[in-house]
Amino acid sequence: MIRLPRLLPLACLGLALTALGQTPPQDLPPPVDQVRFLPDNTGEDIGLPLGATAAYALGRSLLQQGDTERALLYLNRAYQLSPSAWAIALAFAQGLQEGGYLIDAAEVYGKLLTQHPDSLAQRHQHAVLLAHIGRPQQSLAEIRELGRRGVSSPELVKLEADQLARLDRVDEAVEVYREASRREPQRGEDYYLAAGALMQRLERFDDMAALLREGLLLDPTSRVLRVSLLRFLVHQGQLRRALNEAAAGDAARRDGGVSAQPDCSLELAEILARQGMATAAVEVLDEILASWGRNATVETRLARYRLALGQPEVAASGLEQLINRWPALAEPRYLWGRALEMLGDIAAAGQQLRTAVDLASENTVYRIALLRLIVVHRSAELTAVSGGANGGDLRQETLELAVQTAAILGPGDNEGHLILGYVYRQLAELDRACQHFHLAGEAAETRLIARMELSFCLQDAGRRDDAVAVLRALQAEYPDDPELANNLGYFLAEQGEDLAFAEELVRQALRSDPRNGAYLDSLGWVFFQRGDYGEAFNWLVEAANARPEDPTILEHLALTLLRMGKPEEAIDLFRRALDRGGDQERLEALIAEAEDDR
Repeated sequence: MIRLPRLLPLACLGLALTALGQTPPQDLPPPVDQVRFLPDNTGEDIGLPLGATAAYALGRSLLQQGDTERALLYLNRAYQLSPSAWAIALAFAQGLQEGGYLIDAAEVYGKLLTQHPDSLAQRHQHAVLLAHIGRPQQSLAEIRELGRRGVSSPELVKLEADQLARLDRVDEAVEVYREASRREPQRGEDYYLAAGALMQRLERFDDMAALLREGLLLDPTSRVLRVSLLRFLVHQGQLRRALNEAAAGDAARRDGGVSAQPDCSLELAEILARQGMATAAVEVLDEILASWGRNATVETRLARYRLALGQPEVAASGLEQLINRWPALAEPRYLWGRALEMLGDIAAAGQQLRTAVDLASENTVYRIALLRLIVVHRSAELTAVSGGANGGDLRQETLELAVQTAAILGPGDNEGHLILGYVYRQLAELDRACQHFHLAGEAAETRLIARMELSFCLQDAGRRDDAVAVLRALQAEYPDDPELANNLGYFLAEQGEDLAFAEELVRQALRSDPRNGAYLDSLGWVFFQRGDYGEAFNWLVEAANARPEDPTILEHLALTLLRMGKPEEAIDLFRRALDRGGDQERLEALIAEAEDDR
């Protein structure tokens, strides 16, 4: 047990207190601005010297206001003047405890109990403190004294067992839990769990399993004991025994009138799935269906696991039957939508996801899945300048869905905020997009991608300085990330600033992936911005060979040819970039410029 710092070493405590005792309380720096908050009247006669009364009152006031260190100065003074006064000793002990001076607090409580042995609350606190400072034998004595005085609680049971375990009296510790379970059978589940946890800490896993089984003999309907045993059996690789144990638990709970659902078997399937054993989880659910008949919960879970196994056809078939039987359930609709997306039927997937959202409008998972489907598979319709009636309807529907989802999405849903950022960016709602990318970037797991997307969004909004600032800060956090290095290098090249550093960053990215077309394009663009068109041409040709359909690379190569005095070749590349989805307005203007140069 880690010993927390003492207020003073024991040998020095008396000296320090004596020294304080020689200082009149009026000479201590009084918190004049806080005197009005005093809990007691410092002039009230409570049968103590006025100095002790004033110091106690000031200390109590400071303690209640959270200024523990200053409070201890006054409470120390009061305790030295009147160590036998109950209120003063108790306040001093509490202050020491709050300040982390646990050894000193335990000594004050000990002296207090010598004078007031019937104070059960203080004896309880003393037992806890003794345990914290690593004195299990003394703590045990206090716990046993409380027991003799008729005081018992789950906290004291655990405290007693823990102290026995520290003294290597583990069997006695287990017996403490058994006795508590006999005394309070309604808490038997908790006590056997605690005993099992003790054995787990000691790595006595077979004994842990034996205790869980013992608890189940007393309460065969206990779900938590059964699930704990199932986790152990799965960890040991005893899957058949786990299946039998889960089936026994389901039968006991059904026969006991606790649950008509196969809860234990469902828990076993989830344990297996979380361990990456989805095939075994499917087998468990198949056995449930064979034993229990059709069950919406089981069939939904089965479809989820089949999707995890990459079996969308089988999952979709089962989900269609499930929905025909239970059409008002939202989750099967959601899973069917995901299965159809995996099978490439985007229109049908969207229909099922929309139905799931209609059936459970507050479920943000379903909403985000639908938004993700749209932004991944129908982005061209969202970004089209004039997409026709259908495109306009989709944009309006998507915007409404995004606004409604943003209103109910929790701040910690990082993936959700990331998807909303993508959606709003596609819709050219750049302020909203930046807001959600910023929120997604607050979490470590999505920070890198979200902050990079924020920089792109800021660039789209014309805030290039802000975009570069975001990337510079991010590059300081992730100096070895090649994509980030390339993005910052390209941004700097776009602005025509710090081109030497831009080249260094892009070459760093290229060392990790020498044939990456985007990285080759960035380096070519650095040389273009320097006016070194020959070197730019060489790198951009390599980039175009790596990514021949990329409109940005084709545009960069065309601009280089135009600067090199080759307008005919430039026009051809500008037109190819236009055909491949490049910015129409900009490219048509560049074609007109090149035609003027012919």
